[in-house]
Amino acid sequence: MRMPPTQPCRVEDRQFLKNHLTQINTDILGEEGDQKLLDTIQRRRRDTKRLIVALSQLLTEYSRRVYGESSYSAGGRQSDGIVEMSDIPDKMTEEDRPAHPYVFINQDECVLTHHPHDGKPRKDIIAVPGPKVRYLVPPVENQTDKLEVPFDDVVSLVKCESPNANGLEDVGEHSRHLLSSRPDMIGTYVLWARARSYQIVWSDASGMITSPRFKWTRLPPLAAYISSLYAPPKNHVLFDTTITRTPHPDTTLWTIGSRSHGSFIGCRNLFSGPAGGERTNVWIHQTAHRVVVIKDTFPIDGRQRTEEGLLRYIHRRGIYPGVVRLLFTGDQAPSPPLTTTQPFDGSTPLVPKRVRSRLFMGSYGSPISEARSVKDMLMAFYDILEVLRGLSMDMNVLHRDISTDNIVLYPEHHSEAMDGERLVECPPIFISQILGEDKTNDGKDKAAGLLIDFDQGIQLVHDPAHVVPVDRDRTKRMGTVMFMSRSGSKGAVRWYAHLPPLTTTYRPMPTLEGEVRELYELAYGSEMYDRYCDTPGTTHGARPNNLRIPGEDEVFPFIHKPHHDVESLCWVLIYMLFHVQPLKHTEEVDLRPFWNVHRLFHNHKITNNPDEMRDNFWRIPTAVIRSSLDPELEAFARFIWDMLRQIGPEYDLMDPPPPPEHLHEAIRRMLLKAIYEMEDPIALDPGKSRPLSYPVKEVIYNVGVDISDSDDDGYIDLGDFIGVDKRKKTEMNELKRKMDFGPDDDEQQGTKRLRGVDSNIV
Repeated sequence: MRMPPTQPCRVEDRQFLKNHLTQINTDILGEEGDQKLLDTIQRRRRDTKRLIVALSQLLTEYSRRVYGESSYSAGGRQSDGIVEMSDIPDKMTEEDRPAHPYVFINQDECVLTHHPHDGKPRKDIIAVPGPKVRYLVPPVENQTDKLEVPFDDVVSLVKCESPNANGLEDVGEHSRHLLSSRPDMIGTYVLWARARSYQIVWSDASGMITSPRFKWTRLPPLAAYISSLYAPPKNHVLFDTTITRTPHPDTTLWTIGSRSHGSFIGCRNLFSGPAGGERTNVWIHQTAHRVVVIKDTFPIDGRQRTEEGLLRYIHRRGIYPGVVRLLFTGDQAPSPPLTTTQPFDGSTPLVPKRVRSRLFMGSYGSPISEARSVKDMLMAFYDILEVLRGLSMDMNVLHRDISTDNIVLYPEHHSEAMDGERLVECPPIFISQILGEDKTNDGKDKAAGLLIDFDQGIQLVHDPAHVVPVDRDRTKRMGTVMFMSRSGSKGAVRWYAHLPPLTTTYRPMPTLEGEVRELYELAYGSEMYDRYCDTPGTTHGARPNNLRIPGEDEVFPFIHKPHHDVESLCWVLIYMLFHVQPLKHTEEVDLRPFWNVHRLFHNHKITNNPDEMRDNFWRIPTAVIRSSLDPELEAFARFIWDMLRQIGPEYDLMDPPPPPEHLHEAIRRMLLKAIYEMEDPIALDPGKSRPLSYPVKEVIYNVGVDISDSDDDGYIDLGDFIGVDKRKKTEMNELKRKMDFGPDDDEQQGTKRLRGVDSNIV
């Protein structure tokens, strides 16, 4: 799944009050006592707590007046203290009117339940429906009871900061957290309050639109902000009426609606992506008779049919095994489709409008982190590799976003997804068939893995009989940052004279011997094996001496090709081998090498610089790789080392280049050999990863050290690897402290489980 860029798209609209807020009757302002609260807000420049107290009281009172619950009439007809809304124009309709007014609560003095993130108290204000909750006055001394507020009830945030703080980044972060936890919300308003001024922010999947700063002497925008929470402008959607919460005492369940297929009640949330960009939400609906996976995304307007069109194209002539199956689409209810808001200041090209797309899938399975054994995981990777090969060679389809989130193990398929359907004529041959574990020919899907999420997929050749979006711009950087191919990450073919191991050391095509080769030839034929064997002077079918070396100022543009998806798959496999937790594991293990390898992935960023974090893998001997693995998986050090040598070179520099499927073939042979030779499947602890005990920080490697591309398996001390004289213990300890290699031995006893992958995606 993809995340938005780290810097959200922000646009300041000078006409924010007119373009993004509901205009209301400002007569609701000016009640007795308002000025005292305003004076308190403006005086408390360095006392954020009292500012929050006064502001929450003021906003709650304004909310009740807008709702019509106070005795203030504002031109309406009052009856028993309630204003009849039909007499107050431009406020809200009965359809918009919630059951209770919104109240504003000091978040620091309540407990948020079902919080999707850390749930730590913040100096903020949250808007939630009453009367279940009321404004909570500061607790008296020694009082420990706090009000419990479900985070699912929060409809808006008020971010309070001191006047010198730059809180707009926090405003964006907190608004995205709110939207990612509320899949039933399309957008949200956030108020950024300071002692002298305030700003109003609208946030949705397209980014953030901010108002100018308003002084506290100008209150109509504040009242318009409150009114917009009840009845936003027509082009601003707060809530998706097709998504509602299902009452449940222990967790949050959802009811997802579809105009033609009814409602799916009690859906459990499987994945909630970041609120920016495509903002993906995935639910699963399970009954005794069927399981349906529901996926909501917000692709850019004009590309909303990409995944739907690709899946229909892939399965058009029969079910293609190993690929997720589409049952039906959400036929966009309500109509017209829900869209995000574009700014009105001429910056529309910077903030593209996004349209909600809803797909109902008939395939499901377990996350790759829940593999029951290393062998199961390798078999799934083998089959996914075969699926990628078939898609690229037979259908000219590239996935372009291979990641830990987009590979599923132990797949199952809804019966409706197979009713009246058959497999394609020449499906891939999967690992269970090669090993003879499943010799049946029952027309069922034999793939041990499932490839999902074709949001960024492209079709290279247009099929006139099936209208599928064809993305001919293959130079775009697509995918999960930490698993992207290195050329895709840079956006250009890689050539750097100071890194010869990456560009001039081309490993030959792996060979198979004995029974493994017999299994290969039995499945694919001897002709295919011979087709990819190297002749003298060739590697992968090409001649590495014929390199197209760019000139001093010349750049070869990146073009996404099949071998880039294979490289991404290899990065995912390498990542998982370092992070899986064997069922039999040793507690007393030095985790410092593992932490450094972990950082090579998580600290990797999109950059145009020659070097990137993952380049350090080619400077690490097998001994260091071995020390980074769990002791149960040390035998895979050589496997990882060999795989890195296959994906390391820049094959696009060869003239002519090798066949497009050359890297598929190389990794296929390596996986087949590794799986066949596994005597112990190495049972894993599903759902658990190797522990981390502190936040990921920047790793420091001495990139000037040239580690030869040797096969030396001797142990190399990590201190030697980074170029430190280990005899100087005092200096070494100081360096370790500066590098933050890890906690002391006492701290290692309290290691925590690794959380899910933070996918920094473009």
